[in-house]
Amino acid sequence: MRLFVIGGMALRDYLHERTLSACGVLALAAMLAPLLILFGVRNGVIGNLQERLIRDPRNLEIVPVGSGKYGGAFFEELRQRADVGYAVPQTRSIAATIGLLEKDGKTLPMPRRIEGFVTHLADHDWVISVPAAQWTVSALRQVAARVYGLKESDLKARPFNQFRNYVLSQKTAMQLYGAYAAKGMDGLTAEVAQVVRA
Repeated sequence: MRLFVIGGMALRDYLHERTLSACGVLALAAMLAPLLILFGVRNGVIGNLQERLIRDPRNLEIVPVGSGKYGGAFFEELRQRADVGYAVPQTRSIAATIGLLEKDGKTLPMPRRIEGFVTHLADHDWVISVPAAQWTVSALRQVAARVYGLKESDLKARPFNQFRNYVLSQKTAMQLYGAYAAKGMDGLTAEVAQVVRA
């Protein structure tokens, strides 16, 4: 009976102070809601991600960054360890690529394709124009000697300079080098032949 009276008085007081009671309930809900969301995220999303990380063998893979030579005995010993589930030897991707070099072993073989130099549409002229001009002039020396009969002494003097300047006044170094890169010396010779008659 006494418990019943205490409960009734508490209920009347709660109803009498409706605004204060509603604020108390809202404060409790505001405090518990983020905790319930965090608890759900931890047990739902994060727990699921942890389980996926543990179960997927690709996530447990250890990939060496450095290079080294490891024989069959090393991998066999690695397989015997208690903390290793499996060990599969494979080559690094960098070891599976090759690069072609010029005979001197320092540069790429000529003619180099222009596409490799275009890094951004706005700056490709800056990247290729100087090397293209240098490579084109070097190739023009060969064309001048082979097709137009300039002698070795002429290639370092005024006759070649006039030849070079005339060709480059009619065609850009980019045009000439583009033909050289795509079709080789024959392509360059054909471009020059459009400007200078043999």
